[in-house]
Order: sequence, then C-alpha cells, then structure tokens
Amino acid sequence: MLQSMFDQPKQPQRATSDAAVRTLAADPNANLNFGWFCLDKPNQRLIVAFRGTEFIHDWLDDFDFVPAPYAPVPGRGTVHEGFQLVYLAVRDNLIALWNKYSGGYSEILITGHSLGGALCPLATLDLLNVNQNLSPVVYTWAEPRVGHDDFVTFFNTHVNVCYRIVNVWDVVPHLPPDIAQYEHEGSQVTIDSGFSLDVVHNHVLGTGYVPGMAMWNKDHPLEVTRHFGTMAVAALVGQVR
Repeated sequence: MLQSMFDQPKQPQRATSDAAVRTLAADPNANLNFGWFCLDKPNQRLIVAFRGTEFIHDWLDDFDFVPAPYAPVPGRGTVHEGFQLVYLAVRDNLIALWNKYSGGYSEILITGHSLGGALCPLATLDLLNVNQNLSPVVYTWAEPRVGHDDFVTFFNTHVNVCYRIVNVWDVVPHLPPDIAQYEHEGSQVTIDSGFSLDVVHNHVLGTGYVPGMAMWNKDHPLEVTRHFGTMAVAALVGQVR
C-alpha cells in the first residue's frame, strides 16, 4: 500500500525540492484517488489510507486555520475547518465502503501523509461513532495539528493506539501555529531524515521520511514482548495510555 502511494503517476510530491515543484506544469491526467479502502483478509483487518497534498507550497501559502465544530459527532470538540471540509467531501464514500465491506472485521488501520494525515483523526472518530466495537490503529506521517483541546481529549480517551511520525526538520507538523490553539493527538515518534532548508524535501515521503524511518528501524530492532507481540520495545516507553 505504501509503495502504491509512491507509484502514483506524475505526482508533484516526487519532486525533491520546492523549486522543482514550482516549475511543474499542471497534470492533465490528475490523480483523482484521494484514498484507498483495503481489505487485509489474512489478518482480518481493514485499512484506510489517505494521500497527501499534491502541491505542498500552495497549501502552505494559503494555510487557513478557521475553527469549526466537529460535524460527524456533534458536541465532541472543535477542529480545523479546512481539513474538515476535505474530509466531508470523501466521507459519504468512506462510510458506504465501510457499510459494504466491514462485516466480520473488528480492527482497522487508518493512515495518511500530510493533509491525508490530518484526515485520519477526523475519520477515526467518525468510524468509531458508527461502530463502537471497532479497534482503530492510527499511524500518520507529517500530520499538521487538527483539533483544539476538546477534540484532542475526546480522541485520546477513545483511541488507544495512535502514532504520528514526524521528521524533525518538517515544518508541516508545527502548523497551524501555537497561537491558533490547535494541538496534536496521540503519541509522536520523531525521526531525522537529514537537514535541508527546502520545505518540500523535508516533507515528502521519499526524501523527508523514508531515510529517517530506515534509521529509526535500525536503531529500534523488533523484539518479542509478552503482551504486545513483536515490536520495537522503545516505542512503548511513555507511549501506552
């Protein structure tokens, strides 16, 4: 699934610098797939994956952080209106796929990069509201801040496993700025893919995250645990609620 994200045709994010992205012409065959709904039958697990922003520099230039009530579950906090509008644009299709294919599944992995990462917490609580017996596992990459304290508290008390992978040099996870009072949900895993002044290089998966994850995996080998299966034990320190 991760490889399919890299293999999308003519994706601007495959450029490795902001200057390279700004020279790209508009693609007449735009990628209309905003996400994937996958069935992992051997592991009896559903997978929802959201892709990231195509033109990251446009998104940063026009960043708007107006708050709005979380629409799928009224009374459960305030979120970034722009991210929520994007989620609501794909929500009906996601729920329809869930209703069609979720029978017999109790676990779901929800993941996404950049803007796609911002959609993950919005989708997670929405699907939990549809099925309270669901056991969601959330992994995001380069996720910006999505909700205010009330939404984040609601999320953290209902979702036990949520990791945000953050390149220490990536500016996007620090947006919206602190003055807007948005917060991060879940637990952060910080990686270092190498210093660069270029925001695109630091942000895209291929250059900003794959090298750092390779180093992180090397430094945190998998071990067999008594209660959590095979995993990097270092990831448990201070992370389990």
